[in-house]
Amino acid sequence: MRPKTKKGKSQEWYRKKCVGWAKLKAKERDNYICQKCGKKVEGANAHGSHIYNEGAHRVMAAEIENILCMCYYCHINWWHKSPVEAADWFKEKFPELAEKLRLRAQKIYPVNWELTWLGIKETL
Repeated sequence: MRPKTKKGKSQEWYRKKCVGWAKLKAKERDNYICQKCGKKVEGANAHGSHIYNEGAHRVMAAEIENILCMCYYCHINWWHKSPVEAADWFKEKFPELAEKLRLRAQKIYPVNWELTWLGIKETL
């Protein structure tokens, strides 16, 4: 069983809240335009796609710079099914960001997701 915080919610609960907020902010930053195909997206068709995946890079999961707005099709049928091609495309389209995230992915540090969420809530 996962440890609970003082308020009875787990760090994972807070992490998910932070990730949801970051995805929303990334989609807003990208003006709800798929960064691959250029189509305007909305609702369930607007995906926040992690560049460095949440499984291997949990500390980067809620970093807005690590998320792109993509349409459902490009996210599911291209980004996830052709990861080598997607990585090459990303490095070509966003070279400075690709290098910044590559360096960032090498750093490991603990994240207190509850404190991160409380900081986000103060900005809302």
